[in-house]
Amino acid sequence: MDGMESSLRGWVNQSGVGVSIAYNDTAMLVEGAMDFTAILTAALTSLVTSGGIVWAIFNFRREHLLDLQAERLIKRLLLNPKYRFRTFKTIKHHLGGFKDDELRKMIVRAGGIRFEDSQEIEIWGHYDRVGETLDAEWQTKTN
Repeated sequence: MDGMESSLRGWVNQSGVGVSIAYNDTAMLVEGAMDFTAILTAALTSLVTSGGIVWAIFNFRREHLLDLQAERLIKRLLLNPKYRFRTFKTIKHHLGGFKDDELRKMIVRAGGIRFEDSQEIEIWGHYDRVGETLDAEWQTKTN
């Protein structure tokens, strides 16, 4: 019996009951392995979670990149200094592949305001350029 084991065997807890603790190298190795396993598990969980978040951001960006690019193009079309208004037909021509209502939602997200000309053709203008037209229209019509 070495000195550490003999000193541990004689230890008495505060209630007066003797406690016998056996010193064992194998038990220490098992405890060390359990600590390593816990650390490794925590590290892997953190890595997987981080990777999942990065993948989700990448996937979200990839899925919505087309919509974002389409909205940028619509904004450029509506802010072109040459044309104050654009027909829906013209916008649709430049952005093929979208359903009409889906395209209208994108136009609104890009800052578009819808009007109808005298021939009841759907035309769009950007709010920053045609906001005063909207104000004038509201003043002349009964809402």
